[in-house]
Amino acid sequence: MSLPNLDNIDVIYLDMDGVLVDLNAGVSDLLDIDVAKAATHDKSFGLAWARRHSIDDVDYADDLVWRLIRASGSDFWEHLDWAAHGKLLFMAAARRKKTTILSSPADGGSAAGKMAWLRKHKRTIKALYGNTNDDYRKPPHRRFALSPSKEIYAHPRALLIDDHHKNINAFQKAGGHAVTWPQPWNSSEVTRGTIVRWLGEGNHELP
Repeated sequence: MSLPNLDNIDVIYLDMDGVLVDLNAGVSDLLDIDVAKAATHDKSFGLAWARRHSIDDVDYADDLVWRLIRASGSDFWEHLDWAAHGKLLFMAAARRKKTTILSSPADGGSAAGKMAWLRKHKRTIKALYGNTNDDYRKPPHRRFALSPSKEIYAHPRALLIDDHHKNINAFQKAGGHAVTWPQPWNSSEVTRGTIVRWLGEGNHELP
């Protein structure tokens, strides 16, 4: 996969779960599943849950996992931590181009929790933006969009960074550019460090 020319990009959309935010660790803590196995061996939360509880039907196990996540309400999403490369990625993107968080909420609790997460981390987000001069009028922590259909934000000068191929493919089909953020469940051909360096040109350190 070749990375697009950033000279042709006006806005970057960053996914939350699995990209900026450590969903793996949150699910592991909630369900007491080993995060290393869920992330690198089992490839999915459903498979990890199936292995632990000796369930043969992985799809059924995955459905149970998401029922438990939904039952935990907005608190689950609000208290997720930044992913390992999340701050570096956000800073590299935001100091290079106009950057907006674009996430697909699983339900109402997820949407409320994501908005609470943004408010909770508003100081960090503002610091990661730095002293960039752009024409966005909203404060940095309010530069976000929640939509089950990310492709509606696609256009020839828009870039999406996401960890799910279905979102990547839909965004590209709608006319935008997209880069797959590496996770065990996708087939990204570039590393996380490569993407961060490509965006930030290796010149930034975390504040």
